[in-house]
Amino acid sequence: MLRVGLTGPAGSGKSTVARLLAERGFPVLDADRIAHELYVPGSPLVKELEEAFGDEVLDERGGIDRARLGELVFTDPEARAALDRIVHPPLLKEIERRLGVLEAQGNPVAVLEAALLLQWGPPQYIGFVVGVSAPRARRRERLLAQGLSPGLVAARLDVQVDDTDLALGSDVLLLNRGTLKELEQQVEALAHELTRRSPGR
Repeated sequence: MLRVGLTGPAGSGKSTVARLLAERGFPVLDADRIAHELYVPGSPLVKELEEAFGDEVLDERGGIDRARLGELVFTDPEARAALDRIVHPPLLKEIERRLGVLEAQGNPVAVLEAALLLQWGPPQYIGFVVGVSAPRARRRERLLAQGLSPGLVAARLDVQVDDTDLALGSDVLLLNRGTLKELEQQVEALAHELTRRSPGR
């Protein structure tokens, strides 16, 4: 199975590309959603995060308040590093497990959407990396539209992969600088390329 990593900074359009690929029949895993599912109240991971950051990161159910946690780590490099040390090992293990399930089901291609893919290495089990790039001003507008404060938006933009590293780390780079239709055309070409590279083709 061809294991595809889909990455890019916040607001670049990764989720739109993931949706377009899913509409074309490719199974897509969302690393952020998987991490959210690991934040089960009472789990060892939640307890470890509470010990590291205090009970202010807990929500009313005893799970993790991801918005509050984000506010803490995106403005503090040491806190962000601590979060990575705690969350990444179980997250990467679960991602690999789910990719294995998709392969066992006979899928020729699977896509992992992960903003931090290149910061992870990328993982050895990813065989092809697709980057999504967009101008910083457009990414800022999208994040502000999600209700984030200007300060938090700036902090998020500053800590994510820059255009040079994204281009160097990607096998294919999609440029999300125009209309949705233009992005769809790039995704259509990408879909053909992924199919061509899949096992047995």
